[in-house]
Amino acid sequence: MVLLRDILLGLWQSLLGLIGYFSEQTQAAGIAVDPLLIVAMVLALTLWLGSGCWASSIASSRRHSAALHFILGLAVPWVYPLVIVFAMDIKGARARQRQQRDAAARDAAKDDERRRVAEMVGREPAAAAAGAEAAAGDLDADADDEPQVFDKAYFESIARDDQGNPAGPWRVVFGDNEVKVLRILEPLPEVVSVEIAGRAGAPAKFRIPYARITVCEPC
Repeated sequence: MVLLRDILLGLWQSLLGLIGYFSEQTQAAGIAVDPLLIVAMVLALTLWLGSGCWASSIASSRRHSAALHFILGLAVPWVYPLVIVFAMDIKGARARQRQQRDAAARDAAKDDERRRVAEMVGREPAAAAAGAEAAAGDLDADADDEPQVFDKAYFESIARDDQGNPAGPWRVVFGDNEVKVLRILEPLPEVVSVEIAGRAGAPAKFRIPYARITVCEPC
């Protein structure tokens, strides 16, 4: 801004000097100077520079290049500032709004998943979230241990016992949810299909993404 102010001051002094030079030359040549013409010239130059300053001020307040928009304001006097005062966004505002929308969508998806799981197992969503938080605390306590990778191979290895019978039950925590898995039905490439304890103990089929699982242990 200091550099821009110095440039504006230099331009203004140069213009005043140019006007003074021509005034002296016309007087020396005996030509009568029309005061209204000089006033009109000064007013036109003031408005021209004012257009650049206004455009620069708008751009600077919205985190854009002040120097660039000063030049554009001079190139398209008054029209350009009037356009950007309504059309120019704060730099980075759209990206922040998009991030906020994405975060809100993720939170909504988590809430929906929490309600859906709570309805299946017959618990309140708050209770399911509390159980998941407790599991997360246990996981943090064991953070020094080698982390377990929950994938298709892992669930294939625990799906059955040594006699080939379905193994279980398992306590599984994913996201903000905790469920009791009665048995592992089918490990798929991205999710594991399981049978969980639903309302009143009635079994219900459910699919859990591997990427969201943080705890899987016998119960």
